[in-house]
Amino acid sequence: MNIENIEGDRRSYDNIYRGVAIYIEANPDHYRGGFAWSLCREENELDCGLALTENEAMAEAQRAIEELDLSHV
Repeated sequence: MNIENIEGDRRSYDNIYRGVAIYIEANPDHYRGGFAWSLCREENELDCGLALTENEAMAEAQRAIEELDLSHV
């Protein structure tokens, strides 16, 4: 999945995948760079991580959702 480039203007990106909100934004740590992603559902953060590119962040977030047991959330 190719998402809009968010690196240049530091915007965030959000999407719903399988009922889970995916949030992606440029890492606020400019020294490390990359993109932070987080998964949320019903006010709960389920997982988060860092990736080098926004497309990698989306792929990692979607993989994390596939691995979650969402029956208890």
